[in-house]
Amino acid sequence: MRYELGTEARLGRIDTPHGSIETPEFLPVGTLATVKGLMPKQLEELGVQGMLSNTYHLFLRPGSDIVEEMGGLHKFMNWKRPVMTDSGGFQAFSLGAARQLGIGKIGVFPGNGADISLKKGDAYKPLAHIDEDGVVFRSFLDG
Repeated sequence: MRYELGTEARLGRIDTPHGSIETPEFLPVGTLATVKGLMPKQLEELGVQGMLSNTYHLFLRPGSDIVEEMGGLHKFMNWKRPVMTDSGGFQAFSLGAARQLGIGKIGVFPGNGADISLKKGDAYKPLAHIDEDGVVFRSFLDG
């Protein structure tokens, strides 16, 4: 990936193997690798240059094995243009802290109704382990 500034007016371009994104750009968020209500072809017709997804949510559902079996995220999404993913770290830590401290409205996961309330003894099990090799997540859905 390469980022190039065009002028001092904050215009630029992000070049990726899947295409370029002229900046500034509003990118739709497909948290689970899809933008609700629009097909990939429709997004292309609208001139969408890229899409954002969430690594943590994709890890939980459908899971990295399924994405890999489909040939990677682009093929899984049926999307040929650039994709950016965030680390999911915010979700791992915010959902973990919310569960541990009993704050927020965490309790039932909206996607499938799974009860994610704390089980006895789970309060201090970390949802993520970080070391020099990266991050390993534990699902807040099923531990």
